Amino acid sequence: MYAASHLPILWCHGTADEEIPISYADDAVAFLRDSVGTSSSNLQFRVYHDLGHAIHDNELNDITLWLQTILE
Repeated sequence: MYAASHLPILWCHGTADEEIPISYADDAVAFLRDSVGTSSSNLQFRVYHDLGHAIHDNELNDITLWLQTILE
């Protein structure tokens, strides 16, 4: 198990991202869980339907809440 497996991670990705396909995010999250040993409690994967390679308010709100949670 890597030391990084204990780091909190929030991974956000849009289903309409044409720059980086959602399948890449799925593969990366699986790698973090299976190969690095990141637990489900430390890894949150948020998918935003119809979001392209951009950021929107819902994502920013999720990031804010996530940061508040891990910084408590």
